[in-house]
Amino acid sequence: MNLPAKDLAAAIPFYETIMAFKVLHREKTPCKSAVPGMDSIGIGLSGNGDHPSQDGCFFEVDNVDNAFAELVSNG
Repeated sequence: MNLPAKDLAAAIPFYETIMAFKVLHREKTPCKSAVPGMDSIGIGLSGNGDHPSQDGCFFEVDNVDNAFAELVSNG
């Protein structure tokens, strides 16, 4: 399952800059997609052009307040 991205090219810098991931893989067909990751973690992103029927997904964390604070501190 890929995380839908309205604009894949605009989404990738967030994962590279804020999350310190590197793009591990890119595809152009059947749709634009990328997998930014680090160590054994990879997040599939799929450009959906803001199509309303695209599925979504979620991230599970142990402490949402700590996770939010870390994201905020990274900009």
